[in-house]
Amino acid sequence: MRRLSDAIQAVKTHWKRYWGIYVCRGELFRCPWRYFRKKGGSCKENKVMAVLAYIGLLVLVPIFAAKDSKYARFHATQGLNITVLSVAQAIIYYILATIISIIFRGSIIFGVGGVLLTILGFINTILSIAFIVLAIYGIVNAVQGKCKKLPIIGKFDILGKFVK
Repeated sequence: MRRLSDAIQAVKTHWKRYWGIYVCRGELFRCPWRYFRKKGGSCKENKVMAVLAYIGLLVLVPIFAAKDSKYARFHATQGLNITVLSVAQAIIYYILATIISIIFRGSIIFGVGGVLLTILGFINTILSIAFIVLAIYGIVNAVQGKCKKLPIIGKFDILGKFVK
């Protein structure tokens, strides 16, 4: 409760009262304490949803179950970034591997096709490990109650473009 009281003291300087209606940073409220009530629950209530957002297709659970929580929505956006990019990476890998296999049909084991497939497989493995590391980083931030964007891919807002 101490943090909430510190936040209230810090924001009280921005409140102005006009005829029973409070104004804070351009928003109107009948009661100034409504400003501190979080719609959809707090960080503690939505940690499980935030963690689920980083586990593959389970990202759909917080997107639909915790629509009103800004905390769960932030982590759902980050988890959706990882999921979409990992699915795209897998599709691109299989398409390229199929093309290489068709073009270099006779020389897959010892020839150019085998070398290209080995390099492609190595790149695929590195990208898969990178996505797993990003997911672990996101889970750690979710458990700690932080809203830190993921490195490199965190700046994209896929969820915000389609769902308001």
